[in-house]
Amino acid sequence: MTTAATHTIAENAEEIVEEFSIFDDWLGKYEHLIELGKSMPLIDEQFKTDQYRIRGCQSQVWLRADIVDDNVQFSADSDALITKGLIALLIRALNGQKRDDVANADLSFLDRVGLNEHLSSNRKNGLQAMIKQIRKLASGVPDMQHSEVGGDFDADAIEEEIIEALKTVYDPEIPVNVYDLGLIYGITIYPDRTVHISMTLTTPNCPAAGILPGQVENKVANLASVADARVELTFDPPYTMDMMSEEAKLELGFL
Repeated sequence: MTTAATHTIAENAEEIVEEFSIFDDWLGKYEHLIELGKSMPLIDEQFKTDQYRIRGCQSQVWLRADIVDDNVQFSADSDALITKGLIALLIRALNGQKRDDVANADLSFLDRVGLNEHLSSNRKNGLQAMIKQIRKLASGVPDMQHSEVGGDFDADAIEEEIIEALKTVYDPEIPVNVYDLGLIYGITIYPDRTVHISMTLTTPNCPAAGILPGQVENKVANLASVADARVELTFDPPYTMDMMSEEAKLELGFL
């Protein structure tokens, strides 16, 4: 049963900031984050499926929202301790609150705790994906794995938007976007506007392996014309420089 919260989001946030201020270093804060994950309301095992997985997180994270009397009750889980702590932190601040309050919540307390300063790029991307999904669930945006989007469906137009979005994502070591670099092997758009992207990396040991797939997934999923996006990393066939566009070859001095 969903119950209303006894404190406001702002009050919960202040309590969290005060707790983290006790610790002098980030080792202590990380340990506290892990402890928070242990006390989080866990999602039922039957919901730990792809249907409830948050896209854009390197680790697996499952999130479910129950809404009763306009109050939101979240349950979640993750297969990684720090990630589990991060979603637990958000749930602690937002659980039991009104839908509108959750959807429009001021989450600047995360900066005051120091998360954005100390988290890796991967975990920052994952945290933003969690926040986005929480806001969507609270605001009543349909989960495209539960229902089909109505309206006209123009796959060609959507693909053009996706390609333009992909051209804003860059390999951190190469001054060329992932699309012109030839890292995108395939874009599949389904009638419910979910998107599957097959991509590769320049080498299997590429330092960007933990960053680029998540950036691509987030960038495409954030498009208004896209309901959700999933990236599949593959190395078949292996990447070669011949896959670059002419513009990319020119930029890198290969022409």
